[in-house]
Amino acid sequence: MLSGSRGLFFRSNLPRRQEGDVIRPSNYTNSQPLAAMGPRVSNEPQLIQDMPPKGGYPPIRVRRNLRQRLWGAKTLTIIGTLTMLYGWYKLAQGWAFEEMHKKASKQLHSNMIPFLQGERDIAEAVKNRADKKALDKFMKDSPDFNIDEKFFHVERN
Repeated sequence: MLSGSRGLFFRSNLPRRQEGDVIRPSNYTNSQPLAAMGPRVSNEPQLIQDMPPKGGYPPIRVRRNLRQRLWGAKTLTIIGTLTMLYGWYKLAQGWAFEEMHKKASKQLHSNMIPFLQGERDIAEAVKNRADKKALDKFMKDSPDFNIDEKFFHVERN
């Protein structure tokens, strides 16, 4: 059973690295499985470690470049309030106009009632005359019939 810092099932024939070791392909020998995979190179390039530039990296910019907003909360609140007030104003104007129109219509109707009543009275009088003529023509054979006599003999005040 394998044990150690590499875990229970990890197996390697590679030598353990020590602190400060530089990893180069030349550290591997032919007896090790990785070295046996290809031919040996006589002129092996040395690996160069990536280092920061001389003088260091430039300072990190932490300022966020957010887009500028068109309007803030105060402006939007003011615009919304003014729009609502204008809408209520126009609505109240419409209600007042409708009320005025109703009053004018009632006034016109009340002023026209006498003329309309007069027309009805004239039409009723014409109809009554035509009925009397028709009744007189119909009852001309009856000598005791009087067209102006009332049917019901009731005295009312």
